[in-house]
Amino acid sequence: MRVVGLREATHGTREFFQLKHRLLEFLVTEMGCSVLAMEASASAGLAVDAYVRHGIGDGGRALTGLGFWTWRTGEVLAMIEWMREYNRERAEDEQVRFVGIDPQRCGDSIAVLDAFLRERAPERVAGLHAKLGVLGGAHPGQYPDPQRRPVHAAEQLVDCSIQ
Repeated sequence: MRVVGLREATHGTREFFQLKHRLLEFLVTEMGCSVLAMEASASAGLAVDAYVRHGIGDGGRALTGLGFWTWRTGEVLAMIEWMREYNRERAEDEQVRFVGIDPQRCGDSIAVLDAFLRERAPERVAGLHAKLGVLGGAHPGQYPDPQRRPVHAAEQLVDCSIQ
């Protein structure tokens, strides 16, 4: 297994993301790489993966769902669109995948838990949102949070599990 790590000196610089796109194309087509893992929401990354592999949804919306302004650029969208086009006629095991590896924005995961609890244990829905609701906000991690709400919510969870 090979891992190639790419980073940038600044977020949002057009040229860095254009270079990453070119490198991705090279790594996939010439070197056999098969996964693009980005510092992006792990739960929202599933929508990007569904789009690039199966054409489900809209690439722009999936990209916006990742929650960070740094990825909502034309250059990153072009990279995702390239991935979709590359995968279009390929067998499942030959497709390039997308994976988010950042747990900060987990609203999609909270929504799945909410739906499950509403069906199986509706009396626990309020508890879910009381303890984890702050994590399901529009864009946690995108803006500074002087109140450190996610940290306090996590500390409450730890306290509950110890008792």
